[in-house]
Amino acid sequence: MRPVFSRSILALAIALAAAPISAGAAAGGFSLFGDAQLVSPGHGSPAGVQLRSTFVPAGFGGIDFAIPSGTTFGNISNLGTDYMFTAASCGGGSPRFQINIGGKSAFVYIGPPPNYTGCATNSWVSTGNLIAPASFVDTSQLPGGTFYDTFAAADLKYGSDSVTGIQLLIDSGWFELARATGSGRDAAVDVRGLISLLGLPQHIAEFGIGERELRRAADDLADKYPAEDLLEIYLAAL
Repeated sequence: MRPVFSRSILALAIALAAAPISAGAAAGGFSLFGDAQLVSPGHGSPAGVQLRSTFVPAGFGGIDFAIPSGTTFGNISNLGTDYMFTAASCGGGSPRFQINIGGKSAFVYIGPPPNYTGCATNSWVSTGNLIAPASFVDTSQLPGGTFYDTFAAADLKYGSDSVTGIQLLIDSGWFELARATGSGRDAAVDVRGLISLLGLPQHIAEFGIGERELRRAADDLADKYPAEDLLEIYLAAL
């Protein structure tokens, strides 16, 4: 059975449960790294893997699949997984398969192209074969590569290159936090959203600090940053 994974958010933790694990894989065909653990059951399999990516603290989770010695890029004919996001979604280049070549990687992103965002939540989905000739692969780390390479074109360039590893990885906690806290166009609003999301204390006033003190602090930096913008950010912590 194929890898299967799911993803969930707990507080700031983004979890992606992955890969239905076959008997052969369970016997040593893969290893887990980062925030990854076996779960039972999988999707149509006795076991699966849950991967988590967190922003606070920064974290990631993944599966490192064993591959036969001598495997080349052109030897890979089928790559895919079943997955379910239990919260949040895909984005920020994650989740993805990584195909290691010469100390670099080609990336195969999971999710609707071209942005690889907007994956369904709480529903099992199959990627199908991600290595169809017209499917995209990000070869921008490789010589002559490009972000929207096709496997047909990549095979011509890298088909004989040795593959030293393949991983399935999630590391987009930062992306989900950014999406949850704001657009980045209004710093004060985004800071307030971040403070609320993280559940941070908003009690500077308990130390005798008020708007007057914060305005003075903002004015002191007015030669570097807009004073009113700084003041709004400072006031978000009162």
